[in-house]
Amino acid sequence: MNDKAIQVQDLVRRYDGLVALAGISFDVGAGEIFGFLGPNGAGKTTTIKILTGQLRPSAGRAWVMGCDVTAERASLKPQIGVVFETATPFDTPRLMTELVTWMREERGSERLHPLLLIGLWVVVFLEIHPFQDGNGRLSRVLTTLLLLQAGYAYVPYSSLESVIEQNKEAYYLALRHTQGTIRSDAPSWRPWLLFFLRSLAEQVRRLNIKVERERLVLAPLPELSLQIVEFAREHGRVTMGDIIRLTGASRNTLKQHFRALVAHGHITQHGSGRGSWYA
Repeated sequence: MNDKAIQVQDLVRRYDGLVALAGISFDVGAGEIFGFLGPNGAGKTTTIKILTGQLRPSAGRAWVMGCDVTAERASLKPQIGVVFETATPFDTPRLMTELVTWMREERGSERLHPLLLIGLWVVVFLEIHPFQDGNGRLSRVLTTLLLLQAGYAYVPYSSLESVIEQNKEAYYLALRHTQGTIRSDAPSWRPWLLFFLRSLAEQVRRLNIKVERERLVLAPLPELSLQIVEFAREHGRVTMGDIIRLTGASRNTLKQHFRALVAHGHITQHGSGRGSWYA
């Protein structure tokens, strides 16, 4: 079978007594371009799902790249690349309604941890692919929203987008492995959920590093200088008058703190004289 990329022998698939595939046999040589044509209901999709390890045949055997598609499914997946069909425009509204309804019901039941719920919701959203473009970026925005709704208040302060961008190969591999099984008899959620949860863990790790770095930078500052910096970060800008009202400190004292903060790059001065403000 070394010269055969695909070998199919008497492949049969039945659904509750209905024969969807009736003993098909064919070979595809290595390097050969093979077109798989037939009328609706002929069993094309069923055959492809069997060859990609998504369905088990009722009878017969098949090998892809030397791997038995039934007995060696784990070895098969790294050998193949599949572009899966997304939902049709006709099916998209129904599938999205079902997905949103499922999320609402599962949230209420509390049977699954919120992170698992969000991970499952996102991968099904991507499988439906409701928009022509931008589904990946939108999925990250929706992930942030769902995490905030679940009480994970840290998410706006660390970029999940950058974590995904730096792990694109692993992202697409996990997505491919799970998406290809979502509409099958036995969905394989594990590859995607592992990637999703590890990405969230990396997001938290990066935020912890950022917070620790900020703590080390700001730790040596006097209390009055810290109040100036914190006010500027909270409000986007700060003036001398703001800090006088906040602390009651004298203008001369505050001038020294503002000068020191500007000199060390903690804040930037805009304007001059009494009209100055800092950010």
